[in-house]
Parts: sequence; C-alpha cells; structure tokens
Amino acid sequence: MVGLRRTKNGRFSLRDAVSLRRLQEAFVNGDWYRFLIPAAEALGDWYTVELTLDQVDQVRHGHRVPAVEDVPTDTIARAVSEEGELVALVEYDPEAHEWQPRKVFFQ
Repeated sequence: MVGLRRTKNGRFSLRDAVSLRRLQEAFVNGDWYRFLIPAAEALGDWYTVELTLDQVDQVRHGHRVPAVEDVPTDTIARAVSEEGELVALVEYDPEAHEWQPRKVFFQ
C-alpha cells in the first residue's frame, strides 16, 4: 500500500466537496456563505433530542431536560428545536435519566 485517501466522512463524500478554486472565487465574489452547511445538518447522523419551546429555553440557560427514552451511557447528542435549529450538544446522564447541556448555541 502506498497511501490512503479519504473519500467519505459520515454522510459527506467527495461529491459534496467544494474545490479550493471555487471557494476562493466565492470569497472574492462575496458569496462564500452559500457553501456553508447548517450545523444541525452537518451533525445529521448524531443521535437527536427534539426539544419543546420550553425545553429550548431551559437548555439555553444550562438546565437539564428529561430524556424520553433510554440511550447508551455517555451518549452525546444534538438537541434541536421544533424548527430543526441546533440548540445545543447534550450528554445523557443515565442515573438521572436526563440530558445535560455541554455546549449551547445562540442565534
């Protein structure tokens, strides 16, 4: 074997990639933002915790929210609003059967 080449990472493949040349042109033209992938989509293969409007407020203030189902210990999940917005990365606490916010995002 001479070398390895990564052709896929998660759900992203080389077909999804943007060439450096196209990206540089987009920066020059000021429309580079069209290549950004929303964070909730980029983490689309992660376990998802769907939050109610009240839970979004609780999580944004660092409060735990109850887990609806049992998941493996130390599971890190993306917590999303009803609109699909990434609210936080949360960690499952099996003893409390709750999700603990680890990283909270504001828009």
